[in-house]
Amino acid sequence: MNLKKFSIVFLLLFFTMKGHAQSSICGSASSLSNIIEETNSQEKLDTKSRLENLIGVKSLVFAGEVHFHTNTKYLSELIKMFAQIKGKTACVAFEFAKRDHQFNVYLDKISQAIQALEQELLSNELDEESNLQFQEAVKAYSQLKEYYLPLNEAALNAGLKAFAVDHKDHGFTGEASYSDRNKAMAANLEELITTKKCSSILYFVGKAHLSTSLGTTDKVQDYISPELLEKSITMNIQMTNEASLPFAGRTWAGCKAHTPNKPVIFRSDIFENNISIMPFVREEMPLLIDYEFTYLLPSE
Repeated sequence: MNLKKFSIVFLLLFFTMKGHAQSSICGSASSLSNIIEETNSQEKLDTKSRLENLIGVKSLVFAGEVHFHTNTKYLSELIKMFAQIKGKTACVAFEFAKRDHQFNVYLDKISQAIQALEQELLSNELDEESNLQFQEAVKAYSQLKEYYLPLNEAALNAGLKAFAVDHKDHGFTGEASYSDRNKAMAANLEELITTKKCSSILYFVGKAHLSTSLGTTDKVQDYISPELLEKSITMNIQMTNEASLPFAGRTWAGCKAHTPNKPVIFRSDIFENNISIMPFVREEMPLLIDYEFTYLLPSE
């Protein structure tokens, strides 16, 4: 695959977002009051201790996030706390195609791709459409590096290894099916634990993969063995204000939700059953209560 095709495929797979009409996701007044009560009650609690109580005996933490739109400062702090709780044999995993043993090799390839694209822009006379495509690809790769580099550095600084665990064909040589990707993620996560490469894993993954969504009927958890699933937990990583996202609607968009001064953690069952993670007008979209607990972050 030539550089141009490589870049465009990558761009489409990771960054294509479809606009959808936004529905209300704030829920009832009681739901918001429950959130306020929970966050206020935790103002004097130690976040790390609270987290330890929830994941202390767990081997796999599914950390559902919105790619590129959560403050990496808070996610880096979460990685640091995870390392302190689980020890240096723990690992961090990311939703990237499994081709390299360590995630930093993947990031190096992203840097190389940015340089190659920039060189192509400088050294060739491209038509207007090609020029725009290459510029968009550079922007896409740069966004990837800007978001994931701090997370990888946080893992390395904490003494943890970081891995890519998505389907080997996703993003470069073709788009693997949604189910194939979920199966691959489950198998790769399980392999890291059963081969004792990792005693426990904090897995940053798009929220849609953790609940029935996008018209699919499965999720990553469906392919995890019962033994490991019993030692797993799902975490909804949630910013309190995501109204500025460049695509239609995410949780809290347009809502006046309580914004904590620091990250707080509470059981997700304080939400009403019908409040969506991604409030598109689609019945199959994930719900907040699909997650065992929510890690609520300040808006900045």
